[in-house]
Amino acid sequence: MSQITVTGAPSRYVQGKECISEAGAHIAKLGNVAFCIGGKRGTACVHDSLVSSCGEAKVALTFELFLGECCLSEIARLQANATAAGANVIVGIGGGKSIDAAK
Repeated sequence: MSQITVTGAPSRYVQGKECISEAGAHIAKLGNVAFCIGGKRGTACVHDSLVSSCGEAKVALTFELFLGECCLSEIARLQANATAAGANVIVGIGGGKSIDAAK
């Protein structure tokens, strides 16, 4: 018998020009303390707009640098830091491995 894996995740994907300016409203539907995982460049691109948008939506933010590899030790580190921050929603910034880690 093969093993079946089921993963649950919010069914919300938002894409489009300037959509980061609306991110706070979308994030607020999921939680009010967001733990943001991303690389240096991706985070730098959205940081100010995300802080502004989440501030308007009353969502607290913690930013955490993704260290580059989506492995068990990195996931454990991110999970521990998200728990310590009191996060109730995870936000992935960037693409590829950082998004995989956020998932």
